[in-house]
Amino acid sequence: MEIDIVVLYKLLNIVYENPGISMTELFKRYRQKEGVKVNYTKVRKHIEYAEIKGLVNVRKGKPASIEITKKGVDFLFLMNRVLSGVLGEQI
Repeated sequence: MEIDIVVLYKLLNIVYENPGISMTELFKRYRQKEGVKVNYTKVRKHIEYAEIKGLVNVRKGKPASIEITKKGVDFLFLMNRVLSGVLGEQI
C-alpha cells in the first residue's frame, strides 16, 4: 500500500476540522481544497491506512463517519511542525 504522507496529512486536517465527516464529503472537500482531480480510491486507501494506524475511527453506517483520534491529532501537530520547517510556513 503506497501512501503519500502529505495527502494523508491534508485528509486528516479536513477530518480534524469536520468531525464525523462522511467519506463522500471528505472526498468532495479534499477535491475543492486542493483544486485537483483526485481518485476516490486513493482517498479511501489513505483513510483505511489511517484507521489501521489508529489515526482515525471510522464508524460504519450509511454514511460512514470519520473522526480523528488523539494519535491522529498528535500526527497532525508533528507534521505541521515538520512541514512548516521544510517550507518555512504553516500549511
